Amino acid sequence: MASSPSGDVASPAFNGPMPLHDVVPVLIIGAGPIGLLSAVLLNKLGVKSLIVEKYPQRLTAPKAHALGPRALEILRQAGVDIPSLRQRGTKRSEGRTVSVVTSLAGQELRQYPYERSDAGALDVTPELLHNVAQPMTEQHLLEHLGGQVEIRKGHELVSCVQSPAVVDVTIQERATSKQYIVRANHVVACDGARSKMRQLLGIECDEQSTPQMLMTIEISADLTDLVKHRRRILYNILDPEAHGVLIGYDLSKKQVLIHGFDVNTHPISTWDEEQCRKLVEIAIGQKVPFTIDSFRPWALQSRIAYTYSKGNCFLVGDAAHSFPLALASG
Repeated sequence: MASSPSGDVASPAFNGPMPLHDVVPVLIIGAGPIGLLSAVLLNKLGVKSLIVEKYPQRLTAPKAHALGPRALEILRQAGVDIPSLRQRGTKRSEGRTVSVVTSLAGQELRQYPYERSDAGALDVTPELLHNVAQPMTEQHLLEHLGGQVEIRKGHELVSCVQSPAVVDVTIQERATSKQYIVRANHVVACDGARSKMRQLLGIECDEQSTPQMLMTIEISADLTDLVKHRRRILYNILDPEAHGVLIGYDLSKKQVLIHGFDVNTHPISTWDEEQCRKLVEIAIGQKVPFTIDSFRPWALQSRIAYTYSKGNCFLVGDAAHSFPLALASG
């Protein structure tokens, strides 16, 4: 079946139960960094895409905090402005080192480099790892797209039906519960580790997990005076009660404490802001004003799909392969 330069394929007649709202070459599910990058790459090739995103607004928690060399290489090849992206992130002098401490105000027991960020790494890659919080990366990609790709926020995937040439995808606007159909030649599912598209396609995963649970506590605080010259991207907290890792996304305003806990002694239902505040106070080790912006539990688990595609639908990013964030190499 012949296709046009934009990727359009001649479509069969539509006889669905609701109106056909859109016809696009590629429908992207999810407007996270992978969904946005997919749109950037397609746009560079002249292929039109439409993005639907379940959430009406970007989540506040910073999530991923670093871009590795290969990711930066791909972004550079896609025409993304890497120097300005780096400026959005942590200064290299503050993002190259990991500390092992009793608390942020306490004793520093050890420090070591955070992965390869020395000049010698330039022998194998033109781009060194850089610490850029995920929301900053997403904003940078949005600005790069410059409105050339439509992004419908608050619209979620409901179901899909494939034919040899096209995929008819039912989408629901969450605010109104109104449903409509998007017909696409291809669907790129960037909808995360719990991918609904993967479930709809019936693609199973190889899963490995541990009994350990972790609590991600999002903090807003100015810790610059406290840490002084010990500005790091990661602080491994060695404390019997508040052990974990504090990620210094921006030591002047935004951090995250990741704390491992046993659900048998601390059931998820017992967690509240007061419990989180107590842990953060111990991890900081000195009275500093701060707010708890959010907290959420998650399991240390890897999940790899047995296949990354089915028909004209493709799994990308965490939808295809998610890895635990152990040692900050998720």
